[in-house]
Amino acid sequence: MTVSELKKQIAQKTGVPAFQHRLAHLSGEMLQESVTLISQGLGPGSTVMLMVQNCNNPLSILVKNDRGCSSIYEVRLTQTVAELKRQVSQQEQVQEDQFWLSFEGRPMEDKEPLGEYGLKPQCTVLMNLRLRGGGWGVGWGSGYAMPKASIQSQCCQAELEKR
Repeated sequence: MTVSELKKQIAQKTGVPAFQHRLAHLSGEMLQESVTLISQGLGPGSTVMLMVQNCNNPLSILVKNDRGCSSIYEVRLTQTVAELKRQVSQQEQVQEDQFWLSFEGRPMEDKEPLGEYGLKPQCTVLMNLRLRGGGWGVGWGSGYAMPKASIQSQCCQAELEKR
């Protein structure tokens, strides 16, 4: 059994999310997350210390939109992905069902707390637009394509002008 698996069991019994757990030997040495308990000198009858991290303090993260521009958001690790999506939706003026968020290549699930993804201060979450099927609409076609670099520079220029 790994430390991560033990944390999940503790979370089920205590109701405290696993991302808030810090486990240590009685000597105070922290246990490594994805390493087995046995390889860390623990076996049946062993005792570990459980410390619960307070996650109520806000932290600043970046959310990078589809144009490559990043905005700062103040979040708490205990809030859900859906709550962050609501904030992003208001800031970016994109409906919540039109995008999804990912962190370090991993899609973020609406019901999960942000802490489950290991977010750290100043980390970057990606905003990914959902592709919709259908035909060509007004403004679509080769005559209307704008180079991505041009979109990014316009977006980032607008960001600088706001400041």
